[in-house]
Amino acid sequence: MFGASSGRFSGLRGWWVAAVACVALLAPGVAQAKWLRAESDHFVIYSNGDEQVLRDYSRRLEDFDSVLRYYHGLPVDAPVDRKLDIYLMRSVEDLQRSFGTGSLIAGFYSADDDDVFAAAYRSRDKDDRDETLFHEYVHHFMAQYFPYPYPAWLSEGWAEYFSTTDIRADRIDVGNAGDRAYSLSLDWVPIEYLLGKTAWGLSAEKGAAFYAQAWLLTHYMQADAGRQKQLGAYMRAVAEGQDPVKAMEVATGADVKALERELRAYARKPLGYVRHGRQVIPRAVTVTTMPASADDLLILRQRVLWSFDEKEAPAYLAKVRSAAARHPGDRFAELTLARAEIDHGDPLAAEALLGRRLAADPNDVEVLRLLARSKLKAGRADGARRAALFAEARPLLAKAIKADPDHYQTLYAYALARSTDPDYPSENTLDVLLLANQIAPQVETIAFETARALAARGRTDEATVKLRLLANAPHSGPVVEAAKAELERLAGKSSPAKAAATGGGGQGSAG
Repeated sequence: MFGASSGRFSGLRGWWVAAVACVALLAPGVAQAKWLRAESDHFVIYSNGDEQVLRDYSRRLEDFDSVLRYYHGLPVDAPVDRKLDIYLMRSVEDLQRSFGTGSLIAGFYSADDDDVFAAAYRSRDKDDRDETLFHEYVHHFMAQYFPYPYPAWLSEGWAEYFSTTDIRADRIDVGNAGDRAYSLSLDWVPIEYLLGKTAWGLSAEKGAAFYAQAWLLTHYMQADAGRQKQLGAYMRAVAEGQDPVKAMEVATGADVKALERELRAYARKPLGYVRHGRQVIPRAVTVTTMPASADDLLILRQRVLWSFDEKEAPAYLAKVRSAAARHPGDRFAELTLARAEIDHGDPLAAEALLGRRLAADPNDVEVLRLLARSKLKAGRADGARRAALFAEARPLLAKAIKADPDHYQTLYAYALARSTDPDYPSENTLDVLLLANQIAPQVETIAFETARALAARGRTDEATVKLRLLANAPHSGPVVEAAKAELERLAGKSSPAKAAATGGGGQGSAG
């Protein structure tokens, strides 16, 4: 794919770094159209737009994946445990209407125990940049292949570095400044804040400055072999729990204020990038047409997995019921309806519907999963019957796993179904959690439950590594805080009750 490297700045290949995910990506589309499904080596993309735009977009994302694999020393053709699903909309208005996003959101990425997916848009202009999606895919990629407790600035700076990758027919440029030059002209956040905090909670202008400075510091540290070694030492120190500001001073041998002055001077210089010559490689993209019911229900199915307020549930359920009624007997429609009824409506009606489908096809994996989901949800709500209902879910999930052993949601649900066992977690249940975590390391609830299970089995060192990954996430939240509390408990500084009270992963939703 790449020709000889050229350009004004090199020395990056083979040195990896970045972080776990959070949020990003989307834009333009209106009106309904036939939904298409495009599958390539690393992505499954659903689109309600033009088929050629969909094919071009699939190939572009595969090219970007190849760029990341090249720079991080991974084989381009290695198989993946799970392809990333992307919902490709035709307009910002489509995105807002479909997912309830705000007017300023260009798109998003979501990773939880129900699904890992992104949403995006693509215009017909092949030269348009895809910086938001590229940024989030870097997070996804690094969490999948190089999990590490990166400090927030480095997590975001690494994603920013690759987000401006410019893919053309004859070349690929990596490390462009893009709009960061403008953001660097804004009022900077203090270097101590950059190194020790996150961008969450900052104003829009300060947030833009944080991301630009994170990009600049990443660019600066990578531009020199000596500074690359310093960065490696800094990362190891932060991973061990050292203060990120002091760790930078020790690694560089200089006061961080001196580093800030050096960065300001560096920003005034011409900032290089790497240009690669390129040969266009044919990409296999298989496009199929979704059933007619997908026009009505595909995005409704995903809607609840992104920023869903429970107050929306009655209106949402009414929409799903109405749409499914237009497609009687359609499998996609009935399974979408069953999921909505289990989560927000009448679980008994859902189980009756699923029972009929299972009688017609006892090996329908999705029906097995949904029936188990209903049992687990009922068990979480009824303490007296929890053990019995969880026991009813287990054979359904075991059969689904036998048919599809790499579906992380089913693996995690099975582990939860065993959480009422007297010896939980057994060695077998821990193995199931470890596999779910391996397939979807981006999902914090699974990572946290796996860490707790490792600790319970006496594998404290492995548990600590996973908890540090969570505790260093570049955002806050219940799981992040629970990970910090669990680290304290393992270090003997608090009781198990503190970690449990902070919000654990044991009662997460079963997918």
